[in-house]
Amino acid sequence: MTSDDQENPEFNLDSEDVLLAPGEPLKIVRREPQIPYPLHTHSFAELVIILSGTGHHRVAGQLLPIAAGDVFVILGNRAHGYEDLSELYLVNLFFDPAILEARTYDLSRLPGFHALFTLEPQWRGEGDVTSHLKLDSTRLDKAMNLIERIEDEIKCGEDGYRYMAVVHFMRLAGELSRWYSGAQHPGARRLSRIGAAIGYLEQHLDEAVTLDELTGLADLSASTLNRAFRRAVGLPPLAYHLRLRIRRAGDLLRTTDLSVTEVAGLTGFDDANYFARQFRNVMGLSPSVYRIKAG
Repeated sequence: MTSDDQENPEFNLDSEDVLLAPGEPLKIVRREPQIPYPLHTHSFAELVIILSGTGHHRVAGQLLPIAAGDVFVILGNRAHGYEDLSELYLVNLFFDPAILEARTYDLSRLPGFHALFTLEPQWRGEGDVTSHLKLDSTRLDKAMNLIERIEDEIKCGEDGYRYMAVVHFMRLAGELSRWYSGAQHPGARRLSRIGAAIGYLEQHLDEAVTLDELTGLADLSASTLNRAFRRAVGLPPLAYHLRLRIRRAGDLLRTTDLSVTEVAGLTGFDDANYFARQFRNVMGLSPSVYRIKAG
């Protein structure tokens, strides 16, 4: 296969082979062993934990070696498959990406969170980006304990099982993010620095942030950081931060009785008129009209 095959996967798993049913946030499938699998896509995201054996993961036109302890995330829009397998046992955890877009408190403060769930999935197979998180036996056992708790909730099907399964999934995401943050692989450290910059912006929606702050945090040049952000979130860092602040302002306008000037101040805008212009640029409506329509 050539890199062109990435744009022409053999099939999509969202048709008759539905793996994540509508309304279900999670599903776990154990591959014991995994069989060779052609290029495919799907709308859900996929967390893969390799339990034993070896093989190759095809993505972005590259064949990446995989082995016990490797952990990686695949976004549904990326064609991928498995080849050259030797007793490869793995766990697939299919999940709705919206889970990680919900309120996660300070999870995004962990540099490894965005590195594992945002950056590496988009860049996997490009340059030196491969599986930078590798678990030792102790951590693999801990991860599998949480996987089993998710499985138990899904199998029992009692009222509240979806919520409880997601709780255990978020615990797993937190542990993996912490481990990734501490990884010493040069590639992992580079992605974690970029992840730290993304997390910093997401945690500072009440003030403006300078590019100098971010380059110092990520230890990268402004041009490198700009390119990384464009690839990761589609915008340069300060434009991404502005959009986050405006969206936060929209939440406040929709859910509180605060004045437009007060909302502007709480999202880091000293000038209410400037805030209103930026709000209209992002949301397509003035703050006042947005509040009326949202109400």
